[in-house]
Amino acid sequence: MNDSPGNSANLRIGFGEAGFAEALAVRQRVFIEEQGVPRDLEHDADDATSTHVLAELAGNVVGTGRLVSSNDSARIGRVAVLPEFRHRGIGSQVVAALEAEAVARGFTEVTLHAQTYVQELYAKAGYSVSGFSFQEAGIDHVLMIKRL
Repeated sequence: MNDSPGNSANLRIGFGEAGFAEALAVRQRVFIEEQGVPRDLEHDADDATSTHVLAELAGNVVGTGRLVSSNDSARIGRVAVLPEFRHRGIGSQVVAALEAEAVARGFTEVTLHAQTYVQELYAKAGYSVSGFSFQEAGIDHVLMIKRL
């Protein structure tokens, strides 16, 4: 998902409450303010059981994502990078960290719901579209799968 080379972010995986608040702040800015996703849809029950990643540059949190896993599946979601830090490969670093976490848990594939406007970035990272587009929070998405 690397749309261009950029600064390497410091990644934090599985952080506490303070880190989760920082993740939510990024998600609020990207999903709620920028994309108009309703607040009650953006923050859901999966947050409590997911593994979260924070991306930092110069001590500032600029990106986040999560891995939702169960006994038989792993799904990457809520990948968000602040607008002024996009096109630096930070989203790619977040996704790679979540993929590594899925591998460490024994998963051989991971799925995600890609917003259609960024599905080509995921395709470049090895994801394939599975099925038709669908609406999630009023935004067009496609299911994408990657073998790990």
